[in-house]
Parts: sequence; C-alpha cells; structure tokens
Amino acid sequence: METETFLILSKISEEKEFLKIILQKHNAKNPEMIEKMIEQGEIEEHPTYEDFLSALSYEQNIKDRKRR
Repeated sequence: METETFLILSKISEEKEFLKIILQKHNAKNPEMIEKMIEQGEIEEHPTYEDFLSALSYEQNIKDRKRR
C-alpha cells in the first residue's frame, strides 16, 4: 500500500512539473488561458495547440490521481 501511494504521489509531482513548464512557456495560469490566447491570435496555433492539449491532460491526470 505504501509503495502504491508513493508511486501515485510521484506521478502527481511529475505531472505538476510538466504542467508548470508548459504554463510558464506560454505565460499562462491555466490551460484555458493558452486556448484563449490561441483564439485571440496572441500566439501561434501550431505547435501551441499541442501544448494546450498536453496541459489539459496533465491537469486532468492530477485531479484523477488525487481522487484515489
């Protein structure tokens, strides 16, 4: 049980770091801000949209893992 908890916490920490890197790269507070900047033409759609999708995924994974 302790090993499983440790692995979950490690994965959460890793995903938080990846999310932080993406958000900092685009000077955004959350993935939705990245999407909004793309829509408003403030930043290029490609490859930024892939970063947006990755950030959304990391954010959701973190939420899901915390529920366990």
